Amino acid sequence: MTIRLQGAGLRHGQVQALKAVDLRIDKGERVAIIGPSGAGKSSLLHLMATAVQPSAGQLTLLD
Repeated sequence: MTIRLQGAGLRHGQVQALKAVDLRIDKGERVAIIGPSGAGKSSLLHLMATAVQPSAGQLTLLD
């Protein structure tokens, strides 16, 4: 499965968790998501898992 984010943003109430994220992960790729606490790692994973919808931009899942 290919996951593509284009200009994706995510808000939690008044807090901007993600802003203008462009990302493509192709089928078979392995990716590590690292960063400091509060950087948006969990928000990004929730977005890619379709647990939440982007408040801006687009999420595309391709088989």
